[in-house]
Amino acid sequence: MDANETTRTFHTITALPRLLNWEQTCATLGGISRATLHRITRSGAIRVTRIGGNVRWSVDAIADYLDSVTFPSVKEVTTTMTDAERVAPHIP
Repeated sequence: MDANETTRTFHTITALPRLLNWEQTCATLGGISRATLHRITRSGAIRVTRIGGNVRWSVDAIADYLDSVTFPSVKEVTTTMTDAERVAPHIP
């Protein structure tokens, strides 16, 4: 093991356990809520593994989901905003 390997941080998806619970999966997907995770799961966009009465999300299924998702560009988002939203975004 060289010096670079000992100082490397493991914040990548490959450093996670192979099956994740909902909290780990939400964190891996950028801190989404449990409800959002279940909405994504129910839509069939991400596969689950059932172990007894427990639901787990595999690292491979999460990686496949992230590969399949397209995110809008900043230009696409701002062109759909009204002038008022650009100046003063809605604050609840």
